[in-house]
Amino acid sequence: MRTTNLLERFNQEIKRRTKVVRIFPNEDTALRLIAALAAEQTDEWLSGRKIPGYVGEDRGGS
Repeated sequence: MRTTNLLERFNQEIKRRTKVVRIFPNEDTALRLIAALAAEQTDEWLSGRKIPGYVGEDRGGS
């Protein structure tokens, strides 16, 4: 279920940002916007927003 929520949130963000632009001059500009959103979202996921009180498994490489 967590994966679905992440994808749904990403889809909502794409819809929100494309409504602001409204008209794209060509397909490439729309793809650039989506790629930028994907990169931004990836950075957020990788930064590992911490949940207070959550103790997850250690994924260290030692």
